[in-house]
Amino acid sequence: MISRRAFLRTGVAAAAGGSIGLGRVPRAAAKGELEQVTMGGAVEPGTMDPHMHANRWTLDVQNQCFDQLIHRDPKAKMVPGLATAWKQRDDRTWRFELRRNVKYHGGEPFDAETVKYSYDRIMDPNTKSPIVSSLRLVEKVTVVDATTLDITTKAPAPVLPAYLSLYTNIVSKAWMTAKGPEFAARNMNGTGAFKFVDWRRGEHIKLARNDAYWGGRPQIKNVTFRPMPDPNSRVLALQKGEVDIIQDLPPALADEIKRNADLRVSAVPSIRVHFIVMRTDLKPLDDRRVRQALNYAVNKEAIVKQLLRGYANPLTQILTPAMFGYAPDVPGFPYNPDRAKALLREAGFPRGFSTEISGPTLNTDVIEAVAGNLREVGVEATIRIEEQKVNYENLMKRKATPLHYLSWGNWNLFDADGTVPFLYGDTQWSYYTPPPRFVELNKLASTIVDGKKRLEAYHELMRILQEEAPLLLLYQQFDINAANRKTTFETRYDNVMLLHDTEKS
Repeated sequence: MISRRAFLRTGVAAAAGGSIGLGRVPRAAAKGELEQVTMGGAVEPGTMDPHMHANRWTLDVQNQCFDQLIHRDPKAKMVPGLATAWKQRDDRTWRFELRRNVKYHGGEPFDAETVKYSYDRIMDPNTKSPIVSSLRLVEKVTVVDATTLDITTKAPAPVLPAYLSLYTNIVSKAWMTAKGPEFAARNMNGTGAFKFVDWRRGEHIKLARNDAYWGGRPQIKNVTFRPMPDPNSRVLALQKGEVDIIQDLPPALADEIKRNADLRVSAVPSIRVHFIVMRTDLKPLDDRRVRQALNYAVNKEAIVKQLLRGYANPLTQILTPAMFGYAPDVPGFPYNPDRAKALLREAGFPRGFSTEISGPTLNTDVIEAVAGNLREVGVEATIRIEEQKVNYENLMKRKATPLHYLSWGNWNLFDADGTVPFLYGDTQWSYYTPPPRFVELNKLASTIVDGKKRLEAYHELMRILQEEAPLLLLYQQFDINAANRKTTFETRYDNVMLLHDTEKS
């Protein structure tokens, strides 16, 4: 498992900007081919169109067939994808050198025009792409020649390469314009390691390897994704040998897998964090002493140990150690109910107060534990459990309860820019009005090119948030997958499922 120190070095290097020109790391000698690998997926993809997806489970399928300009290696470091090098020409212009002699599965050549077409399509309001925010920094894309591209940003954007390693898969312009969006929603034609074969809704998605893949021929000949929403069904299918890999295990089921010598669990600290949004626009949550008190009242360590079986880390701040901007000197809020009671008395609530907490069914046990901890310091929180979709819609419609459970995945950026601007201030996720210094630092950190000064700005932001406590911080989850011992599959640190490097064990 990658160390915290190594992760910090990776995050700083990845976000500092400058020039990257590394070649793809050569693959080790193959251990042997696999005729077939079947994966039990938590959610069935909604579309095959890589510009119209809205969740990572859809991306897990699409990423087998498409590429981005920039990739992440298994330890989340940015490495060349369809771009072989990138460099800032000035504060607002990035130049990308593109990979040569790459073709789409349909035979069309990859070039700068296909990149421009892809990005323009995502940014076009008529497309209504759910991933348009991933290009929110981009003003325009300019083709220099067939293998050179300039991207102009709206303001200085040192984090642009990280955004281009996300969901911005590059499609064939000729194929898309000839086939149309309805056909693209049911089929895939990319430059990736696997080719699309067949999709039968509710049953499977089948892929076959791309022998001419620029990154090296995969060692898996055929891949099948089976949608299996129930985690118990996924575990049973793995135990019976019906699937080789399963996604998104609850901690309790991970422990069950560990008891089977023919199976193994692959778990790593995730970039996804869990917390409770506090309605700072409502009394008494407008008082930071009350917000601090609630943070001290919750026993995060017990939740991690008892409910999550150790597959999580208590949060000290909204960022994890893997992210650029993480501040090691910010202590967070250790469990201290006496301190919580003292702060409530100081704020004028010696007997506590009543409130309401809502959250999705998936997190019911944690929500109940939080409510129990709050009750111990005099805060009576009525629990409202909702379906995931309803819970999320209530937040988006500004109808959240005073305490509202939420998790955040940082878009796989590994940079504070994918978290801080969205969870604090004038966004649909936040009810918090930050102080002027916070606003100033947030703008500076998003635009300053100097990596050291960016880091200093985010460290100060984290110290302000420690004092302001606008969120009730809970934990950093682990991404937990499992596999049989026939494959070398390992969970990646970027919350992305890729099978190109998986082979026979």
